[in-house]
Amino acid sequence: MASTAHAIAQHAVADVEDLDAVLADTSVEPRARKRLTQVRDRRLAEVPGVPISVAAGMLGLSPQSVRAWINAGVLDAVADTRPVKVSTGRLAKVVSLVERLRRAGKDRDLLNAVIDRLEDERLLAQPRVRRSLDQLRRGQVEALSAEEL
Repeated sequence: MASTAHAIAQHAVADVEDLDAVLADTSVEPRARKRLTQVRDRRLAEVPGVPISVAAGMLGLSPQSVRAWINAGVLDAVADTRPVKVSTGRLAKVVSLVERLRRAGKDRDLLNAVIDRLEDERLLAQPRVRRSLDQLRRGQVEALSAEEL
């Protein structure tokens, strides 16, 4: 029975990870984006949380490390679950990020690398930061005076 529950959790994370990758593609038409978002939301409602042991296996970490990542704010615990479960949506995002970091050769101090990358993504999602970076790429740079800093 436990292996079936683990397989369901693993498939849900993989589905959400795949849907997030497609939804990140800006060429996806709005109607298709809306339907894909609905499918993603249904998967998250079906499997809102994943056991720590399953999350550990998917991340290639020990259960103790997964608990440390929850405490560090990298993973989210699902409220009022005993034993504790990890948020399926957040796990999908972190699994994808960990895989990219490992492919890039960043396996040491993985927790800090994940924290840094998540913070980068949070900052880059802010419209003001995106606008500023677009201006920088176009060469529209204005020097600031010492008083403006």
